[in-house]
Amino acid sequence: MTAPKKKLPEPFDGVTLDQLRVFTAVAETGSFSAAARQIGRVQSAVSQAMASLEDAVGFKIWRMNTEPSLPGL
Repeated sequence: MTAPKKKLPEPFDGVTLDQLRVFTAVAETGSFSAAARQIGRVQSAVSQAMASLEDAVGFKIWRMNTEPSLPGL
């Protein structure tokens, strides 16, 4: 019998590890294009992952123009 999957806390319900990896790459590199190169994906895949992450958490995480929307990043 396999152990039941642990559910993430409410704000993270629906967020995948892949989305968090993409988010981390974007935060580290400062751009979707650079993040795509870092993780070996095309830029559109990074954009799609970020959009689905924003849908999952219910707010805009990244402003396309300059900076992350979250303070301190």
